[in-house]
Amino acid sequence: MGIGAFLLIAGILAMVWAPGAVKKTPLDVNTTTLLTGEAAKIDAAGEMVTKPIYAENVTRVDSEESTDDTAVWNQNSCVAFGTGGHCFAKDDPNTVIVPKDEVVTASSDIFGTDRVSAEGLPAKDLPKDVVTAGGITTEGIVNKFPFDTKKKDYTYWDGTTGQGVDAKFDRVEKVRGHETYVFRVEVSEAAIDMGNDIAGTYSDLKEIYVDPATGSIINQTEEQQRWLTDGTQVLDLKIGFTDDQVKNNVADAKSNGRSLTLITTVVPLVGLIGGVVLVAAGLLLARRQSGARKREDADRPLVSA
Repeated sequence: MGIGAFLLIAGILAMVWAPGAVKKTPLDVNTTTLLTGEAAKIDAAGEMVTKPIYAENVTRVDSEESTDDTAVWNQNSCVAFGTGGHCFAKDDPNTVIVPKDEVVTASSDIFGTDRVSAEGLPAKDLPKDVVTAGGITTEGIVNKFPFDTKKKDYTYWDGTTGQGVDAKFDRVEKVRGHETYVFRVEVSEAAIDMGNDIAGTYSDLKEIYVDPATGSIINQTEEQQRWLTDGTQVLDLKIGFTDDQVKNNVADAKSNGRSLTLITTVVPLVGLIGGVVLVAAGLLLARRQSGARKREDADRPLVSA
C-alpha cells in the first residue's frame, strides 16, 4: 500500500507538473544549421551572375541572461557564394571568415522569446544588459514553433522587414517518414533598407516544415528576390536545408518526442495504474489478514479461571 501510494502521488505529479516543466525552450541550446542553394546577384558591371551558395545559422541561448520565463538568444546568420563550408570562425560566431565579396547577406541579432509560446518579446521586457548589447524587439514565432504546434496560422518574425507576418498552415507532409506541419510565409514587394541607406523592395516565400510535438523546424526552403527602387533586380535567391541537416533534425525530433512521451504520458500512466493496482492489492491482503486473525480468535479454546 505504501509503494502504491507513492506511485499514485508520482503519477499525479507527473501528469500535472511535468508538461509545464518540460514543454519549455531549454536553456542549453547551441545549434548550427546549414543550407545550400543558388543565387543570382548583381556584379560590379551591373550583370546578374548566378552561383551556388551556402548558408550558416548559429543559434545560442544565453543561459545567464535567460530566466524561467524568457529565453535570450544570440543568432548569427550568413549567406555566401560557394559550394559549402562555414561562414563563421569555429570559436567565435561573431567573426565572418569568408571574403567580403563572397558574402551575399550577413546579420547578427540578440532577442528574447517566451519559453512556452516561443513568441518574440519587446526589447523593453529584456534584461538591461541585453538591451544595452543591442537586443531588439521581435514579434511572433522567431526560430521555433511552440510545443504541440497546431494546424493554424501563426505570426512569424521577418527580420528583413522588421515585422511580424503571417505563417499560414498549408498541409501535413512527411519528411523522411516523419510527419510535419508545413507553414507558408510570404512577403510581396515590401519596402526595405538594402543597406547603406539604399531603399529597395523585397519579396520572399518560405515553406517551413515543423515537428508538431516539439515545434522544432525540420526543413525550410526559401525563394527571395530584391530590387532597387528603379526596378533593377539585385538578388534572386533559392535555398534550403542540406540533406544531412534534415536527416539530423528528424533524428533529434524523434528522440525528443520519445522523451516527451515518456515523461508526460508513460510515467503518469505507470504511476496511476500501478499505484491503483498496488493499493487495491494491499487492501485485499489487509482484509484477508484481518479475516484470518478473526478466525484464529474464534477457533482458540476458552481457558477457565
